[in-house]
Amino acid sequence: MKRFSASALAAALVVLAPFAAPQDGRKAPQGPPQQPSAAKPTPENREQALWTSVHNRFTLQMDVWFNDGDFPRCIQLLRVMHAKDPHDYETVTDLGWMLGNIQLKDEELELYRQYRLRYPDDKEAPYPEAEFHFRRREYDKVIPLLEPVIPKKPHPNSYRMLAHSYDRTGRLEDARRIWLEYLKVNPNDETAKKNLKRVEEKIAEKGRGNP
Repeated sequence: MKRFSASALAAALVVLAPFAAPQDGRKAPQGPPQQPSAAKPTPENREQALWTSVHNRFTLQMDVWFNDGDFPRCIQLLRVMHAKDPHDYETVTDLGWMLGNIQLKDEELELYRQYRLRYPDDKEAPYPEAEFHFRRREYDKVIPLLEPVIPKKPHPNSYRMLAHSYDRTGRLEDARRIWLEYLKVNPNDETAKKNLKRVEEKIAEKGRGNP
């Protein structure tokens, strides 16, 4: 696919329309007092504003293609959006979902892996890859992805997925630890409290020698 330059596109779309003075020598009407003009926009600001408009238009078009079942075009458009803004979480997960939807699972996983590696300081970056493995019950692969980001207080789903992964691999004490950490952040989550109680009951049963 041919790549486009956002700055070049901006230059093509921005039209300057200077005000023309009357030709008969009369002074142009002044109108109401003018407010102080805002700071002159920088090229970076103009490019970002342009890209926001283009992004919104792409999203509307993608809805049309998705409803028509034209998934290849959706994927093509998402690739363009991802190339322009690779840190956009929603675009990454939308593209990954579409790839998985047409059974390109390896490509979906690689997309998530590259996203995680590209943004190692982003506490949410490991989540799409972890969720990919969680859906496949590959719980041992979820744990090393999410455990390192818990000190950064990620999205609640990271706590939930990690705790369930520990639980389902028999690491009950770790599951209990993660539920407790989560409840420090979200103390009113009743479902988390129930999950914690269930894990603690399993730990107690194990301590009594029951399988």
